[in-house]
Amino acid sequence: MRFVDFEGLWKMAIDTPYSLLVSSGSSAWTCGQLAMDENAEVVAPGDLDRQAEIVADYIAEILRRADLTIEKARRLVLYYVGTEQAGASMRSVLKARFGDTVLFDPVPVPSFYYEGVMLEIDVFCGGAAPRLERVETPAGAIQILTGDEDIWVSLETAADATMDTIAALRELLAARGLSERNILTEHWVAPTLALEAASRVVTGVDASFDRGAILDAGANEGPLRARFRLSASEVFSSTVQNIEGARIVTRTGERNAWVQARALDPSLDLVAQTRLEMRAIAIELDRLGLSFADVVKQTSHYVGGTADELHDNMSIRNGYYKKPGPASTGIPVYGIAAPGIRNVIDLTIRRGWRG
Repeated sequence: MRFVDFEGLWKMAIDTPYSLLVSSGSSAWTCGQLAMDENAEVVAPGDLDRQAEIVADYIAEILRRADLTIEKARRLVLYYVGTEQAGASMRSVLKARFGDTVLFDPVPVPSFYYEGVMLEIDVFCGGAAPRLERVETPAGAIQILTGDEDIWVSLETAADATMDTIAALRELLAARGLSERNILTEHWVAPTLALEAASRVVTGVDASFDRGAILDAGANEGPLRARFRLSASEVFSSTVQNIEGARIVTRTGERNAWVQARALDPSLDLVAQTRLEMRAIAIELDRLGLSFADVVKQTSHYVGGTADELHDNMSIRNGYYKKPGPASTGIPVYGIAAPGIRNVIDLTIRRGWRG
């Protein structure tokens, strides 16, 4: 177990209970890294490629503080402002730094809460040297990164071929002795024009996926994308339930768990939806014999891009944690498939990871 705190690198405009990085065993999770300095000022405002270089430097330093190297990075989730072409340029910058055995998962966003920020990166690390395989499908591609314990999958497809691509993924997993029951985390992102179609056909690889939680990637020309993290050794049971006005998806194994929440009442504002979701998550964690101290990574995708909206949203979530808390990321998005829903929160959990 290791924590890297915010001291001496960069900080946000408000105090948080979170950590820049937490690690457990061979796994590590970072909070969203962005080009800000220790005075909470944006560095290289408006320059996506330059901010990619800056954030890559920050990531290398954070990993160094945790006695890790960039060779341990397995996935970078790239939340960025710009066109698909700009995103491709930014990925080229990062590929030069991180190499060919890292999955880069781009997620276009409308803006960030601090003016001039163009990029925020989540980093996920694993153990032994992985093997990356890319499989082309008639309407897209599937990348599978196989490590000693975790299997990381990135998928992209045309919306009208989603079910065929999911079927291809199931076949690839089966060839490796895996199934949807090995999937711990699952996220889907669709361009605005494909969002409605995606919300009709995407049941996920595991049917417990909440299609109302698909993120809107805006009016860009990119494909429908999904990302997954699987365990080679752990099988997860899945439940979908409504708890006090929130839709809760839970996947639980012997050691790891994943909980995703979204509100069901579109009349509530962002803060009210966040409050409801966190309360429902607390109830579910209690049912599982877990607590917020078991969380290693928290992610909040929300609709609304001002600093005040971020801080108000965070103030609710922050109250459930104590320093040193988990890695945490809050990202403004174009929208969420379920109409009127302002926020989707998911937690990655490792039972008793603090020792």
